[in-house]
Amino acid sequence: MIASARSSVVEWIRLARMRDWMQSKLPFLTAMAVILAPSTTGAPEIIGVVATVVAGAAFGYGVNEVADRGTDARAGKVNHAARLGRRGWLPFLIATAVGATGLSLVWAPDAAAPVLVVLALALAAAYSLPPFRLKERGRLGLAAAATAQWAIPVLVVAAAESGGWLRPAAWLFALLGLAIGTRWIVAHQRRDAVWDRRSGVRTYALGRTNTNAVLYAAFGCELALLAAGLASAWPRSAAAAIAHVAPG
Repeated sequence: MIASARSSVVEWIRLARMRDWMQSKLPFLTAMAVILAPSTTGAPEIIGVVATVVAGAAFGYGVNEVADRGTDARAGKVNHAARLGRRGWLPFLIATAVGATGLSLVWAPDAAAPVLVVLALALAAAYSLPPFRLKERGRLGLAAAATAQWAIPVLVVAAAESGGWLRPAAWLFALLGLAIGTRWIVAHQRRDAVWDRRSGVRTYALGRTNTNAVLYAAFGCELALLAAGLASAWPRSAAAAIAHVAPG
């Protein structure tokens, strides 16, 4: 029984594609939690906020894997949802969606965070699943992915304080997340171009021979928004600023 449970956990981790975001999205949003959460917020509350974001990210990547079973099969690409079967991936999607929403209800001071969590989950589903399948709708797909997985989670973190998601700093950092997310999704689509061409998936990057302009523009926006966000959240953001300029 223990071996079976361990195997299920491993399969769920693969379905969540944690390697795709644990070293990028999670450190960024943890930093946002430290900067944007109220100064009185303790470690348990910060952990709860980050756990909410983790559950939401796992749902977003998992539902994309589920939606891509057919196209991955045509491309000859390994798909973890197909390996699990419906009895494996459906409980995963339910657990991560309910987990993200339920965790937000524990620490949120009002309805803002849970509403934002549900909005992010819905947008992640619309990105991957028909009839919307925003993934194949060009620029709209880029915006949907970056908003669901990078921008809205910043506002969720800021909503740990009543009205915190309405602060200018929260929106500056959310726009920073949008810029970072746009760059990441374009780079991801470029890496997957061979698979997408084989499977017939029409992504933004696949339809263009040169996406460098988008990457450069997004990076330029990141630098400007990072500076503006740190300045807006000062002095709470002092530690993050020091970490960025300190020698590696």
